Amino acid sequence: MILIWVGSVKKWPFWLACNTPNVVKCISFLLQVLEVFENEGFFQMVMEKHGDGLDLFEFIDMPARLDEPLASYIFRQLVAAVSYLRSKSVLHRDIKDENIIINSKFHIRLIDFGSAALLEPGKLFYTFCGTLEYCSPEVLLGNPYKGPELEMWSLGVFLYTLLFSENPFGCVEETLQARLNPPCPISTELYALLAGLLHPVVDERMTLEDLLESQWIQQPINLAEYSWGEVFPSSEVSTEHVESNSCVNRADILYLDLENNLSTSEDTPLVDEDEDEEQRRTMAALQSELLKYLTDV
Repeated sequence: MILIWVGSVKKWPFWLACNTPNVVKCISFLLQVLEVFENEGFFQMVMEKHGDGLDLFEFIDMPARLDEPLASYIFRQLVAAVSYLRSKSVLHRDIKDENIIINSKFHIRLIDFGSAALLEPGKLFYTFCGTLEYCSPEVLLGNPYKGPELEMWSLGVFLYTLLFSENPFGCVEETLQARLNPPCPISTELYALLAGLLHPVVDERMTLEDLLESQWIQQPINLAEYSWGEVFPSSEVSTEHVESNSCVNRADILYLDLENNLSTSEDTPLVDEDEDEEQRRTMAALQSELLKYLTDV
């Protein structure tokens, strides 16, 4: 199976910034780019997939059997990816389990930069981009935000979901109150970390710098003690069919259309019907070109 990414040419700066092992990249270090197609409006990147293409939404939903050290190992990779993006002045703005792919060695990749934005001094965002369950209290209240504070909240929601297979808050009112009630006992260090990331007051919320210094995400782990089949039991179902046919066909192709994930915001103007029709024709032409390329491979 291969992965095809579709996005607007406006998003190229974000892809060019993604040069780190924990982020899907537009260069072929870990996820090899097989081909790139581009025109005035869109680009498509044909890439190898990471592992079996399993995202953490499905991984968590099974649910996986995680203890704190293994959860820490997975989470620290995401934090490393976010830290690298921050060093390039890039905000992902849609951190969630569905946008993280994991393989059988518990290595993850952060994907989907359809809502990404560049950090600029003094710039404020007025529109929320992402998933409501990962939205922070101040943004739900309609306040303008800088971006990093929302990203830290999203990391907290992700970590809670990874650990307990459920969202920390069930509705907007609970999110605004931000009262943590873990369903099972956890370590003091982990509770403090969650409380820091999910603090309702922006100025008291944990920063990325604080998170990187956290002892919980730095705890040692011996990966040899963990078996993919034990942690993720459903993976024991035979997947030999994935390797049985080297030919590429339509069923083997996964299309991820970043344009569908873009919300109307201050930097995303609405298009009229004529422009929308032109975009559809452009996308159809690109897909036809891609299928011709795949047939010839």
